[in-house]
Amino acid sequence: MPESPVAGVRLQTVEGVALIVLRGRGDDAAFIVGAARWLGQDLPDSYTEMSRHGDTSICRLGPDEWLVIGARPEGDPPSPVIAVDVSSARSVLRLDGPGATDLLAAGCALDLEGGVLSPGRFAQARLGAFAVLLLAPRDRDGAIDILVARSYARSLTAWLTPGS
Repeated sequence: MPESPVAGVRLQTVEGVALIVLRGRGDDAAFIVGAARWLGQDLPDSYTEMSRHGDTSICRLGPDEWLVIGARPEGDPPSPVIAVDVSSARSVLRLDGPGATDLLAAGCALDLEGGVLSPGRFAQARLGAFAVLLLAPRDRDGAIDILVARSYARSLTAWLTPGS
């Protein structure tokens, strides 16, 4: 686990996390009910707050797009739910330690101290030159997960841990 230039901050790659993109109209009751039944939890309506159930989180990324992070749902999704496994398209990096938000703030324009990453929230942002999805920790002292396109994971890791 590389050390960052900010004392006590650690970065690791998290393997084996299922990432499923759901597509469907957010105003279609059949889609909303079918997706909730298949996933075992409701889809969030918010673009900044995720729904969580057990080890699975769901983020609403757009008017017709949600990202399921965690456990892979069983069986096939019911119609009209469209589900695509994107697990191999993105990497999950976990940033942990008391200075994690300070390190992120060095390359992110979001007000990270203003509650953007309070428990249960997420943000789509730029981190340095990288488009990322930042997932807030489950509690105030937890780790922040960073989802980035797999092809950029090594570059982002080098950016977060220069000299490692």
